[in-house]
Amino acid sequence: MDPREIMLGFKNIIGLDFTQEESHMVINYIDEDGSGLIDYDEFTKRIYLDGLHQDSHKFLISESNFID
Repeated sequence: MDPREIMLGFKNIIGLDFTQEESHMVINYIDEDGSGLIDYDEFTKRIYLDGLHQDSHKFLISESNFID
């Protein structure tokens, strides 16, 4: 998966609009092997609502973004 698709998903589905710096941090967090692409295993290992909420401090995201 192209990282831009993931960031668009965050924006369109969850309503999170990251800065460029935050986007790089998120993608680096998800892309464990550093390939520049996000495979299904990397995505599902890192992205789940409970874990994302717990790790939100890593991305400078206010926890209030997850309570809607």
